[in-house]
Amino acid sequence: MNTILTVNGLSVFHQQSEHYLLEDINFSLSKGQVLALVGSSGSGKSLLAQAILQLLPENLCHKGEVLYNGRQVNQYDRGN
Repeated sequence: MNTILTVNGLSVFHQQSEHYLLEDINFSLSKGQVLALVGSSGSGKSLLAQAILQLLPENLCHKGEVLYNGRQVNQYDRGN
């Protein structure tokens, strides 16, 4: 199967304090696969989605790699 989404070493941290909110997240999804994120309120499910989509609030930073169809997400033009 072709890998559609790959997340390697994704971490999210507060810009000023450098406090990590998510640390070293890794997974890959192929066409037809489904991933369920399960956790209590405030555990970081929405934050992970925001980081993958490059939609983090201005006070948060991320490091790591997010690939969609083998291309880094931050290389896509948001206008298209």
